[in-house]
Amino acid sequence: MKKVVLILLLLPIIAFAGDITTRDGIIYKKTEVTAVENDGIRISHADGVAKIPFEKLPADLQQKYHYDPAKVAAYRKSIADAKQAADRKVADDARARELAERQAAESKHQAELLQAEKAKADREFAEHMAQQKASQEKTKAFLMIAGAIAVGGFLYFAPTIVAGSRGKNNTGAIFILNLFLGWCLIGWVVALVWAFTKDREAA
Repeated sequence: MKKVVLILLLLPIIAFAGDITTRDGIIYKKTEVTAVENDGIRISHADGVAKIPFEKLPADLQQKYHYDPAKVAAYRKSIADAKQAADRKVADDARARELAERQAAESKHQAELLQAEKAKADREFAEHMAQQKASQEKTKAFLMIAGAIAVGGFLYFAPTIVAGSRGKNNTGAIFILNLFLGWCLIGWVVALVWAFTKDREAA
């Protein structure tokens, strides 16, 4: 029953068939109204389909489809406002994306700068540590050489040192022998034995 009532209500809208001549002189042949919208009607005609705004319909069709200029204007304004809002949202989204991309690029650039500075600092620190280690190695080598020379000199001149500590009268002769023949083991031994011998008492 409800379907029958709905069909009967739609018959005046979709059952219209004939020619329509719009207010601007366009003629649609064998038209049939397929839909009534808030700002016009949609039709099928001999050459295809079309939408005719209410303000271009002849007066009898405007009256038939209850054309109200104020309602049509309000509807179109709401459509325009919705489009403007959508356009603004698209623009805002684009600006937000651009800002986010710019911030991301700046953050990436800052991170690269920090990484480069850190790498430079690490490199300089490594070079400093290498120089310090090389300096310590040189100092250590110098001290070892100096110590070896000191120990060697002490051992080399041990006969002279012994003679001097014992107050030998011929310490000078022992020094000369130690200096010129100490490199030879026999000369060094002779000088050492001489240093340990007891001086003869004067007559």
